[in-house]
Amino acid sequence: MPPKNRSILAATPPDGRFGDNNENPPSPTLSSKDDDKLSNTEIVEILKLGNNNRTIYSVVAKASRTVHEYTGQWPWEWAADFPPQRWSKNMVQELAKLIRGLEGNTHKLEEVKKYFRDIIEEKKKRKSYSQNLKYGDIENALERFGLQKPGHYRERMYAWRTKALDTQHDDSDEEDEDYEKENEDNNENDKDGETPNSGKDEFGDSSTIVAAISPAPITNSKRRSDLPCDPPQSSKRPRRESRGALSSQQDTSLLEAARQRPEPFIHRESVAALKPMEEIRKTILELLKEEQASFQTVIGPMTTQIFKLKGPIESQENAQAQVNNYQRVVAEAYQDRESAEKSRREFESHKEKFDLPPHIHEMSLNHYKEKLAVCDNKLQEANTELSRAKWALADMNSDGTLQKLDQMRTELAELQGRHDQTIGDRKSWLGEVLRLASRSTNAGDDSSAASSKDVAEPGSVRLPGAREG
Repeated sequence: MPPKNRSILAATPPDGRFGDNNENPPSPTLSSKDDDKLSNTEIVEILKLGNNNRTIYSVVAKASRTVHEYTGQWPWEWAADFPPQRWSKNMVQELAKLIRGLEGNTHKLEEVKKYFRDIIEEKKKRKSYSQNLKYGDIENALERFGLQKPGHYRERMYAWRTKALDTQHDDSDEEDEDYEKENEDNNENDKDGETPNSGKDEFGDSSTIVAAISPAPITNSKRRSDLPCDPPQSSKRPRRESRGALSSQQDTSLLEAARQRPEPFIHRESVAALKPMEEIRKTILELLKEEQASFQTVIGPMTTQIFKLKGPIESQENAQAQVNNYQRVVAEAYQDRESAEKSRREFESHKEKFDLPPHIHEMSLNHYKEKLAVCDNKLQEANTELSRAKWALADMNSDGTLQKLDQMRTELAELQGRHDQTIGDRKSWLGEVLRLASRSTNAGDDSSAASSKDVAEPGSVRLPGAREG
């Protein structure tokens, strides 16, 4: 049954945004109090949600009645100064949550309205595309007035968008089969255009000339990240107009172009460079071994002295720990004596107020005196032990052992740093020489691999804790 026109008109805001008869102005005699019994259908039609789901009707009507209960106005009336371009179920729910959280506080509700008005004014100044109230504005208001933790809206929207993208990325197996079939056809078509001698150089050996004159094959694995709405990517390689046998003039020009490429290219003249490069590699390795031996000669005696000082160092650390412990005991004993002395003074100052018998008064004084005596004895013993520990610590360092140790540690650290720098520089030099040799000779065999291994792990040259070059 359609709603009555009176109820709809009474609930329509002044701008005529909502309702079925926008050409008729609202009746000034009807207020929100007159139609506080709107049905669910009437509320949904006024909000223009246009959903036939009865569950949506119930949810929206319940949220709207919550707003009406706390403010005496329906959502479209309460938001008349900043109306949204289009109401939604979530907007009505969040607005009800905001107003319910403020418990109908008139002052707070006015602050919320001012906040929304300022947002609309700011949008108008920026000339935004949409200058109406949005769902995100209500979420920001919930965070601003302490009704929702910051970032809740962004986290929820991020989770929703991630889930939507995962759903869209689910491609079918039939499309994968079509792509694989197309790849096979492309590979067969590419093989048809090659000649038997197209991969030979001037020495009669196979080389990379064909790869130099033809583009690299494009991999055609279907990307899972592409959306179904994207146009399918072509997996075919661009063909050349002529893939037949090359003439002698074309063959010569292509060979010259291949020689000018920066990539490694095999030449017979560069084979003679293998012997001097191997000698350079051995020379650098010998220099590294000499550096290692020289370094061990310097740090060997220093390491021995440090190990000899290990016992005195441990004794000094134990003596320092005893000094710290006795200092703590002295502090505790002093605090106990101060507390007992304070209690005795308070008792003396209030003895007349207590009006105790003479024997009780005498007994209390004796108790405080005994307690003070115990504290004095404990404090004296702690001071004595502390003095002994300090004298023992001073005797251990009488010959300057700690100063010598610190000096040796500093000197050893400096030597280690200089040694690591030298080793690193020479390893870098060796690596650069081997790279140049490999580049000029196209060395991809086992000998170049062994040379690279010598650079990374030079065997006897490797140092424990040394920096890698």
